Amino acid sequence: MKGLRKLTRNCRGELKERGKVVETKEVELSLKKDLIGEQGQELRTKVTEIHSIDEVRVEKEWELKALPKKLMRRKKNDKHVEKERKFLG
Repeated sequence: MKGLRKLTRNCRGELKERGKVVETKEVELSLKKDLIGEQGQELRTKVTEIHSIDEVRVEKEWELKALPKKLMRRKKNDKHVEKERKFLG
C-alpha cells in the first residue's frame, strides 16, 4: 500500500508539473498569435500605403504625359496674345 501511495503522489506531482508546462505553452501560443495578428495588421497598413503611393505615381505619370500638350497650347496662346499686342499697338 505504501508503494501505491508513493506512486500516486509521484503521479500527481508529475501531472501538476505537466499541467504547468501545458499552461506555459498555452500562454506562449496566445502571445505568438497576438504578435502574428499585430504583424498582419502592420502588413495590411503597408499594403494600403503602397497602393496609395502607386495611385499618386500613376497620376503624376499622366500629368507628365499631358505636359507637352499643355506647353504647346500655351505657346500657341502666347503667340496669339503677342499678335494681338502688335496689332493693338
